[in-house]
Amino acid sequence: MLLSVTMQGADDASRDQLAGSSALPPVGAPGEHHRPPQAQRLSHVMTAIGALVLAAIALGVMAIFRTELASMIVLAGVLPLLVVIAALDFTVGNRWEQRFYTYTVTDDFVYITSGRFVRTTTTMPTPHIIAVETQQGPIQRAFGLMSVRFTTITGQQELGPLAPADAERIRDLVTRALHAPGDA
Repeated sequence: MLLSVTMQGADDASRDQLAGSSALPPVGAPGEHHRPPQAQRLSHVMTAIGALVLAAIALGVMAIFRTELASMIVLAGVLPLLVVIAALDFTVGNRWEQRFYTYTVTDDFVYITSGRFVRTTTTMPTPHIIAVETQQGPIQRAFGLMSVRFTTITGQQELGPLAPADAERIRDLVTRALHAPGDA
């Protein structure tokens, strides 16, 4: 049984299409679902916070050294570079992250792909999952998002951020699959 995730703007026919077989996708193939639009807004906020922290550090260095050279390096080099990098992240990076982060969750496996140039694929057979938990920090909570963390014998893998209802459905689906009769 494939998890049918409710997606904003998706009609009933497209949601029904998602409930296909649980055949494992080829390595590197996109998953069936994307993160919700709020995840991209969260990425924008995290980019802004990171840029502001780096700018504060650069200005702190400039204030500590109080030399013309330090001021010139920070004002003419570091701060404009931060602005360009943040602008690229806002316009390209966050959109690509949203577009190329996909996942599929079934009774049999959890499949997560990410990356545009360097494609990362994670496949976790459900029987190898030891624990499933949801988590929601204060920033995710402010955006109405939640993550699902899977623990296996080899480590942990996070899926998200997702809409809370989707995260809870995934947690419940994998938990039911782990405790299904006949599985040991």
